[in-house]
Amino acid sequence: MKVKANAKINLSLDVMGKREDGYHDICMILQEIDLCDYLDISLNTTGKISLTCNSADTGKEFDNIAYKAAKLFLEKAQNGYGCDMVLEKRIPVCAGLGGGSADAAAVLKTLNELCSNLFDMTTLMEMGLSLGADVPFCIMGGTAIARGIGEKLTPLYGICEKWAVLIKPAINISTKDAYHKMDSAPYPHPDVDKAAQCIQSGNMHGLYEAAGNCFEYVIGHEHSEIAKIKAHLMANGAEFAMMSGSGPTVYGLFESRDDARKAFGSYDGSYSGGGIARLVINE
Repeated sequence: MKVKANAKINLSLDVMGKREDGYHDICMILQEIDLCDYLDISLNTTGKISLTCNSADTGKEFDNIAYKAAKLFLEKAQNGYGCDMVLEKRIPVCAGLGGGSADAAAVLKTLNELCSNLFDMTTLMEMGLSLGADVPFCIMGGTAIARGIGEKLTPLYGICEKWAVLIKPAINISTKDAYHKMDSAPYPHPDVDKAAQCIQSGNMHGLYEAAGNCFEYVIGHEHSEIAKIKAHLMANGAEFAMMSGSGPTVYGLFESRDDARKAFGSYDGSYSGGGIARLVINE
């Protein structure tokens, strides 16, 4: 079965602080976009798992989160099956776009379908959380506000249709290192709840005013490329621009696909990944 694994952007993100268990409490708005990886997944009767990928950036087979997701699911299913997976990466790696989480979510959902919906959505999301904080959202999709370490999800309705231009500068930022920097530097806290209220009322201008990403404040001081990309997007018709997740990808939101294409095509700085994508709206 060939399936899509959609990426995400953050419409707002605040890190509330480090917890005693080493994780961080966060409050963020997650938005699914239609930039995707592709997975071709089939069950086998050998009980073994195989994963091939078109990108060396995803690391060794056993370390890939898609492999770990399949292993977790099949161990819990205890039905004797294995699976064979082919992963085609299109979402940039280490980009703040949730590519690995999207892959894991797609594996869990697809294996569940292939196994006659053995588990309900709540169980799948619990399994996903053990793999990564963004996996439960990638299982649910759409637009949502997330609290805790990302597992407390509330769907949001009212986001307007937009096109996102995505530009990843030619740098990599480890999420672990980004959180470490947050622990030792002061930063402003965006009003994520107000941003969520604006989405619910269809007030995109209010969302843009309230939104922010505290990672951008800290990471942006070290990488001037982030500010350069934002400035380009805003100067070329973006209604709003911000870094996604722990970075370094910067996105801009546009009213039309044509405007998005022109803005992306006219960027003359160096970058290692990007493109345009549509926001996936909750029905």
